[in-house]
Amino acid sequence: MTKPKKLYKYQSFSQYSLRNLKNNHIYFNHPEDFNDPFDTFHEVSIKPLSKEAAKKLFFGKEAERQLFEKIEEKSANNKEIAQILTLLFQLFKTFEIKLFQNLNVDLSKGKKYDSQEFINNIEVNSALYDAIIESFYSSLNITIENSLKLIREQKVYSKGISCFSTEFDSMLMWAYYADGHKGFCLEFNTEYEPFSKMHKVKYKRELPSIDANQIFTDFSGNIEIVEAYLLSKYEGWSHENEWRVLHDKNRIAFGYKPNALTGVYFGSKMSLTDFEIIAVIIKSQHSNCKFYQMEKAPGQFKITPKEITYSTFEEAKKMILNDIKPNIERGITDLEELIKDIKIPISKSHLITLIEAIIDDLKMKK
Repeated sequence: MTKPKKLYKYQSFSQYSLRNLKNNHIYFNHPEDFNDPFDTFHEVSIKPLSKEAAKKLFFGKEAERQLFEKIEEKSANNKEIAQILTLLFQLFKTFEIKLFQNLNVDLSKGKKYDSQEFINNIEVNSALYDAIIESFYSSLNITIENSLKLIREQKVYSKGISCFSTEFDSMLMWAYYADGHKGFCLEFNTEYEPFSKMHKVKYKRELPSIDANQIFTDFSGNIEIVEAYLLSKYEGWSHENEWRVLHDKNRIAFGYKPNALTGVYFGSKMSLTDFEIIAVIIKSQHSNCKFYQMEKAPGQFKITPKEITYSTFEEAKKMILNDIKPNIERGITDLEELIKDIKIPISKSHLITLIEAIIDDLKMKK
């Protein structure tokens, strides 16, 4: 699978997003913090172990497996049945009750049935063979389900998740992840950690499934559990083109190298004050990071980025001073007159604020 060179993270303007930005951090959420109640907490169907895999896994010795196969062939004698029953009673806690249920043994009213007594008084018949076989595979499925629940609780839900997209111009994601286009979007180079360890989210119409044959016969099979629970989402979210980075811990921040941040996209409705706060933070520690202003495309339901150059307040004052100094020296102080020839792409109100600050500076020097 070809991995994208860039990943994007939509952010609202908040003390938390600013703190992470200043500290070069991304945050790994706990799975239960997501807004989609199905995300990571959906059900998963389980493809059962094949009979051959089950016998190989649960009968550690060849002789034990051959003994069980004699029961499947309905050729085992009393002694052999007693041996396999003793083993199965030890292997599975549920096997005994499943066996007695399949043999219609009355266990009502708190009645206890002595399993050793049962073994000592075995009556070999077809029904007994069938009950042993059905009880073994039934108990096996229960054991697999319980094992997967344990893995899910201890291994899967303990992980932290940070979510990204391959898109920076999704109007929907700008709307609900970036505070209605008033937030911003960060661009990361995926050659750097932790972005280099990303996983693609798979979108599905049906609930994901887990193949027990891979999990219990392949020691690397736990990745299938992770994919089923943490990297699967309903297909209605497919427009997000999401990739995820996983961490062994959750609700924790992870530091990335400054050069990993290659761009920041400002929402089309972001205020000038919020823009400047973010721009100052980035410019102070990310010299190679580019700035883009998102704008509505004329005649289309679309937003497009426009690369912009940001200057600090003091830098802007110096640039503007070079343009207006000759007029000021000639005694021109009318603000409307002074801003006529200035072509810096900023708002008129911001430009007036800068010129007023320049005039005040000149007065103080006299």
